[in-house]
Amino acid sequence: MGRKRLYHTEEERKQARQRRNATPEAKARLREYYQKYKQTEAYARYLESQREYRSTDEYREYQRRYQNLMQKTDRGREYRKRYMAEYAKTDAYKQVRRRYLEKKKAQNLVRGLRSDGQPFINEGNLMRAKTGITRRQWEKQYRNGEIEWENLPRHIKKKIKPFDPKFAPIKKSTGRTLQQWGDQYGISRERVRQLHKKWGTLTDDLFKNRSTLRSVKKRQQKAPETAEN
Repeated sequence: MGRKRLYHTEEERKQARQRRNATPEAKARLREYYQKYKQTEAYARYLESQREYRSTDEYREYQRRYQNLMQKTDRGREYRKRYMAEYAKTDAYKQVRRRYLEKKKAQNLVRGLRSDGQPFINEGNLMRAKTGITRRQWEKQYRNGEIEWENLPRHIKKKIKPFDPKFAPIKKSTGRTLQQWGDQYGISRERVRQLHKKWGTLTDDLFKNRSTLRSVKKRQQKAPETAEN
């Protein structure tokens, strides 16, 4: 027989025990022992005691403190992340998720909402309820230069894109927008823009002279009447 090895520290004895239990022969003996142990009355009494212990407040408090401790550590967060990733692939999780979504949809319908929890209201009416006018009207005022970007409500800025209004210089230089000029003289905004580009400015005198010149040109272009025989 070989000489028995002596271990000077408890750590060396622990490491030697782990090496012996890691061998295939030791694992086979351990599995056989557990199979026999599960068939005994002692194992049945152990399971019953565990079920009783898990129903106590002491065990629930221990589980709560253990879960809080695991959530604060990197190891616990990594374990929970891997566990949830694997659990999300199972049929049990999909069934639970489906039942939860159906329950939420039913609750939203009872409350008068859509299945996703949003109200049955379109964007225009919702904006009108908040500000008194629709988003399209806000954008129209902004394009016409009737309101500056800084003066727009915060939730309106999220719906439209900031840009340099094409008609803002006309509003600043003349005091009226293209639409106001067009409504006053019965022409379109595009025609007012063309006249502004042609004249360089917009005034009432220019529009009045334009009307006079246009009538004169029309009379000059009109074919002369022939004398009847």
